[in-house]
Amino acid sequence: MSAIKEFEHLRIPLKAIKLATNNFDDNNYISRGGFGKVYKGELIHLGKSMTVAVKCLDRAFGQGNPEFWKEIMMLSRYKHQNLVSLLGFCYEDGESILVYEYLPNKSLNMHLSSNDLSWTQRLKICIGAAKGLRYLHDPGRTMQRVLHRDIKSSNILLDDNWNAKISDFGLANFGPANQEFTFLFTHPVGSFGYCDPAYVESGFLTKESDVYSFGVVLFEVLCGRLCIVDYNDNRRFLSKLAQSCYEENRLDTIVQDGLLEQMSRECLRKFSTIAYQCLHKDRTQRPTFTKIVRELEIALQFQNQDQSTFQRNDDFAPITPSASKDEYLKDTLAAYRSAAADAAARMQAASRARSFKRRKKDVESSNTEEEARSIIAAMRIQNCFRTWKTRKDFLNKRHQIIKIQTIFRGHQVRREYTKIVWSVGVLGKAIVRWRSKRRGHQGLQVDPNNVEKDENQENNGMEEPAGEHVEKSVVRSDSGLADQVEKEPA
Repeated sequence: MSAIKEFEHLRIPLKAIKLATNNFDDNNYISRGGFGKVYKGELIHLGKSMTVAVKCLDRAFGQGNPEFWKEIMMLSRYKHQNLVSLLGFCYEDGESILVYEYLPNKSLNMHLSSNDLSWTQRLKICIGAAKGLRYLHDPGRTMQRVLHRDIKSSNILLDDNWNAKISDFGLANFGPANQEFTFLFTHPVGSFGYCDPAYVESGFLTKESDVYSFGVVLFEVLCGRLCIVDYNDNRRFLSKLAQSCYEENRLDTIVQDGLLEQMSRECLRKFSTIAYQCLHKDRTQRPTFTKIVRELEIALQFQNQDQSTFQRNDDFAPITPSASKDEYLKDTLAAYRSAAADAAARMQAASRARSFKRRKKDVESSNTEEEARSIIAAMRIQNCFRTWKTRKDFLNKRHQIIKIQTIFRGHQVRREYTKIVWSVGVLGKAIVRWRSKRRGHQGLQVDPNNVEKDENQENNGMEEPAGEHVEKSVVRSDSGLADQVEKEPA
């Protein structure tokens, strides 16, 4: 009941919905999805008449109340131009109904194999869908992130201007903002052929699972077919087939007929690369939707530039429709190779000019080879001179460093020697004091005269050399040991 009160402002009476759909007449029936049947209707809402799409929950078809309220909560809070708009709902007499804006061009899957959409239009649809998913994955600091969990071409709807809008949020999950999050499911759900294999195997759902599903949609748009295809009399997943064709550089064998002639080669390369990255087995290697949007927009720029180039440059003029696909590819590839060779030559000439800090005009006369040889010879002479000068400078610096090290080491040795001499003197004095305190101990006989002499020297501030002091201490120790040996009985 609390959920009903929260969204009370979206409630639409069942009577108004029945009137809009002519009591759910079959003539207004549009399609059936995972939620249930969808009808078209003319609804008077907020004082004006509008065309709407009405979804009726079919509990026997798979989804129920949790999905119903989740979609209401999701679409009432998250607003974006690439998300379908929810106008209201009805929850009366056992009926669970959602009312959306009506999108006349229906879903993307209905246009994949047709020629209604040009390649440029398909690119724009993919960019719009990616922007909607980017918003769900990163809606802002105050909003929870959303994982859609059921991205597929049938859930990408198209308005009258062919703008893409994401729909069907019954399986969506919410996660904390500005944090990485993972969901664990014992029974993974989703659409067959679009689900992330890592999610199916482990049950762990992450935002990269949505990226994988969108990669399948990108290859559907490129190939003009659904995710499960018949290829060489075998039933295969489009994702696996597209990956193998991309790795073997033969995507032209699966691209929809009629699209290849419209594509820029750079656009095809950029589009197929980002789609391939979305299907990467390692989740950490898959791109974010921010990167996907950026790469698709670059692909669209390549496509627009190429179209203008084809119109200006006769060398890149499209092959006539009578030419076969192989001839078209062969001629186009030769033209691109020629252009690439010319561009490489120009870049090399410009690089040489910059190294000599002067301009160099393109020379097409017979003496071009001679000028190139003279430039190479001059560069070699410069390199030799620079090498010799570098070695000479290095040797001079090395000699200076050795001199500095020698001076420093000599100073350090002298300091260490002074410390050692001072330490020996202090040690000798300590030994003398210790012996004077233990005069009665055998073998440690101390000469009183020497002790008095040492004390006098200390009082007078005089220090005898450390070497003589140690020698006297050793002599006194030896004499004490000799006296001890004489006193012992034979």
